[in-house]
Amino acid sequence: TAVRLAQEPAPPAEPLHGLREATAMARRLRDYAATLAALVQERPVSAGPIPAILHRVADHLDAEAGADPLELGDLLGELDAHLSRLCRRRRAEIADGARIDAVTALREALIEVAGARHAVRALAEDAHRLAEQGRALIV
Repeated sequence: TAVRLAQEPAPPAEPLHGLREATAMARRLRDYAATLAALVQERPVSAGPIPAILHRVADHLDAEAGADPLELGDLLGELDAHLSRLCRRRRAEIADGARIDAVTALREALIEVAGARHAVRALAEDAHRLAEQGRALIV
């Protein structure tokens, strides 16, 4: 749509800019989702609230115009607390004699959740902006 609008003799600047911005955000969402998928290995990880965050983001993207804003403060706080618990457990594991470079299930879970934290936060932020941008284009 953005390409077609740009080909018009006098392309409408505001809708064209909004479509390009929405497209860029949608691509970032795709990249964050791919990052999260790559972090998940064959064995299940102690993901904490990550699935609940992703469900809430998906519901927000599906919502009608005028829907409630995306509220993730509680779940993002849970994610930070979950990551802190994994860190404490990993430190205790090392204190109990596990080598720092030993590959354990706890170490893998910590790496995956720590890696997912940034992607989840960025995905949630861009999902909120994309939903708002899409609703603004519709109205």
